[in-house]
Amino acid sequence: YILNKREFDTEYIGKYKDQKAYSYFDSGFVGEILTNKTGPFIILLCNVRASMSINEEKDLWVATQPDGKVLTAWCSCMAGASGCCNHIIATLYKVEYANSQGFCSPACTSIPCGWNKSTTTIIEPKKIADIVVRKKLRSKQATSSNREEVRMAELNKFYPREKLQQNMTNERLTLLLNGIQKSNPTAVLFKSIEGMSIDSVTCHNLTVINIANEVSIDCQDKDEKMTTLLKKLCFSEKECAAVERCTRNQSNSKEWIEHRKGRLTASKHHEYYTKINTIMKTRTPVKPKTTPLVLSLLYQDKKLDKVAAVQWGKCREEEALKEFYALEATKHIDFKLEKSGLYLDKNRAYIGASPDGILYCKCHGKAVIEIKCPFSIKDSKIADGYGKCDFLTLEDDSIVLKTSHKYYTQINSQIALSNSTCGYFVVWTSQDILVQNIEFNKNHWEAVSTNLEIFFKSYVAERILRLNSIEFCGSCEKVLFEENEIAENELDLRSICCDQCNCWYHLKCQGLDDVVDGEWLCLLCLTNISVN
Repeated sequence: YILNKREFDTEYIGKYKDQKAYSYFDSGFVGEILTNKTGPFIILLCNVRASMSINEEKDLWVATQPDGKVLTAWCSCMAGASGCCNHIIATLYKVEYANSQGFCSPACTSIPCGWNKSTTTIIEPKKIADIVVRKKLRSKQATSSNREEVRMAELNKFYPREKLQQNMTNERLTLLLNGIQKSNPTAVLFKSIEGMSIDSVTCHNLTVINIANEVSIDCQDKDEKMTTLLKKLCFSEKECAAVERCTRNQSNSKEWIEHRKGRLTASKHHEYYTKINTIMKTRTPVKPKTTPLVLSLLYQDKKLDKVAAVQWGKCREEEALKEFYALEATKHIDFKLEKSGLYLDKNRAYIGASPDGILYCKCHGKAVIEIKCPFSIKDSKIADGYGKCDFLTLEDDSIVLKTSHKYYTQINSQIALSNSTCGYFVVWTSQDILVQNIEFNKNHWEAVSTNLEIFFKSYVAERILRLNSIEFCGSCEKVLFEENEIAENELDLRSICCDQCNCWYHLKCQGLDDVVDGEWLCLLCLTNISVN
């Protein structure tokens, strides 16, 4: 038990008698030990005299199992909150001594319990010659010049956390700060510690998933959950600014990844926009598939990071940004480039955008930068290879971005959400660079943002509130579609639920041609039944 505590680690192996706790026991500082059996536990109560004051005693208790295993302990001294201080250890030494001497065995009940008495608190004065002075082991390291340094080194060894709690991760620190802020938002802690920003604390509370989880717990009715969620996703300007600041490292930031979950971000605004347009035009019972889009909102596809085209774009983005700066710096007054985090629509904080950079200058104000490094023409001149890029076209002898392409919707959304005046669309290859100024298209943004709102309310909100969870096939692990998304000829997409384990499966994965009437068990459950 002692060695599992940080303060009292390997120093106790082979030299425990040199430690302060043993001296407490050896000097008779440990008082009478009382025991009480409570259920499956045995509680020891004791008082131990303080080392610096003969009139002060520390109260403590130790919880053990009948076999002697120590579960936990507490002492009224400062270190006692950790569950292992010198007073607790001294008490354990006394118990161990009594057991080793056989004082606790039934045969010794007639022996007076002299071992369980502390020494008298009346200490008679003695001559110095009669006093035995025994220094602590650490004093051998100290000299007159470094005594204070050695003392502080010993003090700094004290670390009351148990081994499992010694690693303070950013996530655990954030959870701690969140709890403090929720209880006392104006706590002096947030001002007194150098380098501590309240942004990270606030940001953790502002993820869509965290907000949805809170709503799911606090609200019971479905309509109430939906209304409360949308209300909570209306942020103040201060909250939006905090999210933007704490996500500026983008893909290298855990915060950025967490804040994107459940949010409609600009890179897919065009897909959401066109999907709603298609749904509105559909007159058949079978609706266009929205489940894959919702799935991509909630789960990051790590396989994309290994795609060559994606890797190329990520690796060359910074190089492209530097070349853009060199090309444009002389064309602007007080030109400045900054990193960009995740910008949010404050009235609909489930809509966001993360430009590749933000440009500031006196002549144009604030502008967004969106960089594309097309893998298909990575080593070509843009004029020679633009035909291989589906997002570029030739207009009036100039290569420009197609206004019908998703990249146009993406940068237009970035301009709107970052409250910028315009945007710079940059196409970079190892041989060339193209920069196009994109003016804000207000009409396009209004049409897109309206569809984004419809998509979130109709298909995303119920998923993150767990009113209609996304299911995966128990065999092939692929996502399952809703019934109204599956056409009659798409038999491979139809699914069925096992009545015993409640897992869903594709019909084809279970060897079925059609849905079974009545009770149905999957192959795994049938196998388990036959074995049992």
